[in-house]
Amino acid sequence: MRIVGFLISVLALSACVGESEVYQRNLQPGYLSPLARRLPKSELEQIALVMAHTTRQSVVGICGPRNPKYRGQLMVYTAYPGATERGGFGLFSLEKKGSEWRVVEGGTDLDPWMVNMVRSGL
Repeated sequence: MRIVGFLISVLALSACVGESEVYQRNLQPGYLSPLARRLPKSELEQIALVMAHTTRQSVVGICGPRNPKYRGQLMVYTAYPGATERGGFGLFSLEKKGSEWRVVEGGTDLDPWMVNMVRSGL
C-alpha cells in the first residue's frame, strides 16, 4: 500500500514539474501578433499559465482573429519542441471573461503547415 502511495506522489510531482517547465517556455512564444504585443505582461503571463494547464505543448504564437465575428478572442498556436508531424501541434481559442483568459475551444491535432505559417510571421 505504501508503494502505491509513493508512486502516486511521484507521478503528481512529475506532472507539476512538467507544467512549470511548459509555463516557462510559454512566456516566450516565437510569434506575437501586433494585438498580442499590446497586451499587458500580466495578461501574457496569465495566458501562459492557462495554456500550461491545458496542454503540455508550448505556445509558439499568439494572434488576434482576422474575422470580426471572433473579436475579443485570441488564437494560440502550440507545439511540442521539435514537433514535425500532425498531433504535435495545436490551436486554441481564448476569450477574456471578466479579468481572466479562458480556453473557449481547441485541440492538439493541428496540421504542421498552419503552425509554420505562424512561426514565419504569417
